[in-house]
Amino acid sequence: MRKILFLLLCVLVGFSAFSKTTDSRKIDLRAKQSDQEALRCVLPVRASVDGNTIWVEFFNSPESAIITVKKSDGNEVSSETFSSPELIQLPLTLLSGEYVVEITYGDNCLSGEFIVE
Repeated sequence: MRKILFLLLCVLVGFSAFSKTTDSRKIDLRAKQSDQEALRCVLPVRASVDGNTIWVEFFNSPESAIITVKKSDGNEVSSETFSSPELIQLPLTLLSGEYVVEITYGDNCLSGEFIVE
């Protein structure tokens, strides 16, 4: 009986550890080189949205990167250039709706859609 209770307790602790409640959502980035899409598994960048903040993480720090946020209809909301970025926090104040983030560095251009509520 003690083994069953111990096992049940371990399962409950495991579920609570992995069910962290956050508002963070991953942004699926797509890379375009020429007219062909690159394989998604080799992207050296990860992006997510947490509330009204976009987080962009570079696994290999490029010399510079341009992060552009646009409304889904194409109107540009913001564009910033970063030197030697590793982890970028880009606040989006007073915005809600559907957006597209474009990350440009070197010859690479990545884009992904996200929603700010």
